[in-house]
Amino acid sequence: MKDLQQKLQQAGLSFHEAIVYVYLFENHQGEITQIINQTRQPKSSIYRAIDSLTNKKLILLSQDTWKRKISVTPLSNLISYIEKQKRKQLRLLQYFRSLDQHKGFMTGHPEEHIEVLDEQETLDMYLELSHMKWDAMLAFGNWEDLNSPQRNLVSIEKQFVQNRLKHGGRAFVSLTKGGDLTKEIVDFQNNDKLQNRITKSASLNIQKPFWVNAFEGNHYVQVWNVDRQNNLSSTLIHSPTVSQSYKTMIYSSMA
Repeated sequence: MKDLQQKLQQAGLSFHEAIVYVYLFENHQGEITQIINQTRQPKSSIYRAIDSLTNKKLILLSQDTWKRKISVTPLSNLISYIEKQKRKQLRLLQYFRSLDQHKGFMTGHPEEHIEVLDEQETLDMYLELSHMKWDAMLAFGNWEDLNSPQRNLVSIEKQFVQNRLKHGGRAFVSLTKGGDLTKEIVDFQNNDKLQNRITKSASLNIQKPFWVNAFEGNHYVQVWNVDRQNNLSSTLIHSPTVSQSYKTMIYSSMA
């Protein structure tokens, strides 16, 4: 299936990822030794491809540790992956258009920019930020109303926390409102200690669904909000000046 392999690479998979996926797609499942022998590709490259495809949720490893069977996940996972890659490309396009139209519009530095993201783009960017290099994440706002039962952002937050802890990043969280939905991510005690986080009730009283993420170690700020139709969106800003102002505000709210 040379055509499928080419299409997979066009969708963003590496050469070896595409080879592994095609093999499993054709044979329904296989073991690592079978894939290496049949594809005649370097063992190290196949192992890396399998790890990467597993992280992308495009293949599934069986729980049998003796002879682990590997199979492709439903095609809907591949479609979701391609759609996510497309959204990334559209965001990049939007970024460069913004750079062209508003060169240095904030403080005169052309690397500064601002983007408006829809709900899915907001969640994708949040997870992208969790993989970036930074020392601490600062959060401020009303998570209780932002994380409505219909939306349920807990799974996304858990992924962010896992990535943050993997990279050793701390967290400072300032809450303007509490409740049962907020308790799903913080408890001011055990979870905070386990997850290297300090949580406080903010001295500022803001009741609207509103959430801000800023970072010690880079100049990104993500401002979340909900519109009148209850759609989640965010504004992503990259600016030393704007970032510092938000960080100062968050630290002050926790004093």
